[in-house]
Amino acid sequence: MTVELEARDHSFEPVADATVSATVTAPGGQDRPLPLRPAGKGKFVAAETLENAGLYHVRAEAKRGAATLGMADRWFYVGGSDREFADPRLNEGLLRRLARESGGKYVRAADAGQIISELRSSAPRTTEPERRDLWHEPWAFALVIALLSGEWMLRRRWGLR
Repeated sequence: MTVELEARDHSFEPVADATVSATVTAPGGQDRPLPLRPAGKGKFVAAETLENAGLYHVRAEAKRGAATLGMADRWFYVGGSDREFADPRLNEGLLRRLARESGGKYVRAADAGQIISELRSSAPRTTEPERRDLWHEPWAFALVIALLSGEWMLRRRWGLR
């Protein structure tokens, strides 16, 4: 990995007497300092070999004396390539096959207005209501037990049998 930093002041002029410190955070979370060497007026360079694949984080801070000039954060990925990002273009063939195999329908972005009419036409026309006996529901049984218990407690409190 090669890191190139430029220290600049508020008017974006290079600062020759800047002090720059940088750290690199490995995927496991351990920080280590990144050794920077001057490479010109306000420029600093570091080169390091990274052994492990994963997501790394570089943080740098530039100072002139006690005043902070600025900070920078950068994340980068080291390792093999991800097939998902290898070719991010639209793959209509794959989307059509996926829709066909899952029982859906592929619609191009230009024809997105058709989706609502397709959904309305594919909805079932006749649906029979589902019938259930309330006595077979656990909440109904709990309600009956609660009412009977309440009545029994009230009768005992009032001295009735």
